[in-house]
Amino acid sequence: MTLDEIFSEEEMSAAIAIKQTPAMFVDAMRHSTNAWAEFGRVVMLPIVRTLLGPLSPLEIAISTCFYRIMGCLDTMVVLQDPRFFQALSGTARTTIELCMDVHLLCGPKALDRAAERFHGFTDAARFQAAWKTVDFSRKHHHLDEPAILAARREYTEKAGKLAEYESLCMDLWGTTVAPKHWSKMSWDAIADHLGEGFPERRVEWFTLFAWHVHGGAAGVGGINETGFAGMEVLSREQVAEVLPEAFRLIAVALHLHRAETFFEDLQFVRDSVLVAALTDAKLMSVGRPSRLEALRRFRGLQ
Repeated sequence: MTLDEIFSEEEMSAAIAIKQTPAMFVDAMRHSTNAWAEFGRVVMLPIVRTLLGPLSPLEIAISTCFYRIMGCLDTMVVLQDPRFFQALSGTARTTIELCMDVHLLCGPKALDRAAERFHGFTDAARFQAAWKTVDFSRKHHHLDEPAILAARREYTEKAGKLAEYESLCMDLWGTTVAPKHWSKMSWDAIADHLGEGFPERRVEWFTLFAWHVHGGAAGVGGINETGFAGMEVLSREQVAEVLPEAFRLIAVALHLHRAETFFEDLQFVRDSVLVAALTDAKLMSVGRPSRLEALRRFRGLQ
């Protein structure tokens, strides 16, 4: 589908002459997020659910990232109000980091033993978290123990478990403790390793996202209502910029790209949905009927 199939030449010309308002752009970005969620749900998800097993460790890792990305998109679809800017910032950051994980797993700069490290980190990080809880309780006898502590103590103090944890960490990362990320790199180092806009995105916007996740007023001080709407737009823009390549990598790795019109649908969402939504908003502002139903081009949408 192209814009010419949604709007007539006269409608496109009329829309160009209408002034765009901030509210129009916010609404258009919400349509963009919705379209990415629909693309994943209608084009990709049905194929992921029918993949013939058993899946390889790498395919399981990639599928895990995909499902988490879809969860993030579904969250952003629901949070369609500037007052949710903090939740949107956190969700946007999570989405971007998951897309970076996808690149490290199956992109041109994928890491050696990526799947082993990805899954090994799950076990190592869980053991480390449980160990910290048990160790804290051991050092603070005067505090009441949470009910879950008994299970964590049994898990961490099981014969050979500590040695198993240290051996796993030494094999995958050359140290006896789990790193902060399965790659053993910091997020700044990951961004530099991947390139392709990730270093700039990391420097320009991740601090703002962090301000919105953590305490303090650095991310909100002196900002008016329009600014909060701008933060919502920023979160949606950053996600829309990283999704196309991440979805393409996932599709190729899991053979989803063989679906009919996959790349055509991907290109339409990437290049046309935002423009179409803005055009539609402009035309509606002067009393013309909406054409947005034409955007629901994916099979199975109601």
